[in-house]
Amino acid sequence: MNNSKSSNYNLFFAQSQRGIVSIKQVLDYAIHRWGTPLAMFMLLEKDLEKENKQSVEPFIKYLEKYDSAELMTEKLKEDERYGLGSAIGNKACHLFAKLYVSRLNLKKRNDSGWTGISYEVPFDSNAGRVLFRCGFLTN
Repeated sequence: MNNSKSSNYNLFFAQSQRGIVSIKQVLDYAIHRWGTPLAMFMLLEKDLEKENKQSVEPFIKYLEKYDSAELMTEKLKEDERYGLGSAIGNKACHLFAKLYVSRLNLKKRNDSGWTGISYEVPFDSNAGRVLFRCGFLTN
């Protein structure tokens, strides 16, 4: 029994310098967690238009311009222009790399920086243990 109350739980929260802050408005959550990734796709397309270029896959070109999947995970979060910042966590970035590179095999690059061992496996004491036991991380 952890003595928690369901009335104290809020699905929508924001991370700040003060830690995790519960918020009561869905709009703040939606704009930060959903708006940031959606804006990144739009920004990638708009930047191509400014350069008078076109691409049917600007997101894939952005991801695969890095030498390895590990560098891609860092930039996906921390890039000054296109980074998702606190809208995504480090483990989520690495889980995305696992899905993109190994599990769904969506990558177009075939060099050593884009193999199944080119990124940190998203493994922690809770979610990682479940993913490992069900075989998700071993494939």
